[in-house]
Amino acid sequence: MALVPWTYNNPRIQRSNCREQTYTFCNKNVTVYQDTEKEINVHNNTAFKMWDGSFLLAKYLENKCLGDRTNSFLKKKNCIELGAGCGLVGIVTWLLGANVTLTDMDTVVSFTENCVAKNIGHLTEEHAELNANINVMELTWGKKDLDDSRFCAYDIILGSDIVYSPDIKLNEMLISTMESLWKEDTVFILSYKPRSLGENIFFDMLSERNFATHTIPSTQHPKEFSGSDYSIFHITR
Repeated sequence: MALVPWTYNNPRIQRSNCREQTYTFCNKNVTVYQDTEKEINVHNNTAFKMWDGSFLLAKYLENKCLGDRTNSFLKKKNCIELGAGCGLVGIVTWLLGANVTLTDMDTVVSFTENCVAKNIGHLTEEHAELNANINVMELTWGKKDLDDSRFCAYDIILGSDIVYSPDIKLNEMLISTMESLWKEDTVFILSYKPRSLGENIFFDMLSERNFATHTIPSTQHPKEFSGSDYSIFHITR
């Protein structure tokens, strides 16, 4: 599989039609797998393709860690990815030294498990220094009986392109899940693209629940996303 150079909104590359795409992160090859048989749009089967926000967030985390000589930002931190889908963000976070749990809903989690397994199999064989602290679990947003033995309070919560709906109930379930996974100094790092669907209600709801949203300057975005519509937020409480 040839490496795919990334260019945001490149009209010459129809990435959504590619079953496999391999990229380099942390000097290691990571392959993204997509289900091209499913009808995918912003309302249906969103987990089965890699959205631009996933690449943006993965590259942002890589750049942030490479700029920190001690790699204290992610190393040995307990991280959880919500709506992991193809798993790119979680895999890259793991490569950067974190203990990572990738999560998605029951209809998706087996797909995510397969994507992760295909990558960590060859990565751990080729790079003996990598640990095995990465796993995939089912997580339904808003579920009130999160099993404490499976989930804990996390240092960092990750989400890419998971805020796109004006549905108050869905946004409430996401925020409720955040709160269940939160501890005093947790940071939620979110990549987000406005789609004019009314999804900005999520940020109003965050403010009402005493969360603070900090915008990362576009100058700190990966060069591949220069001039894009995407934002990266650090959300704290």
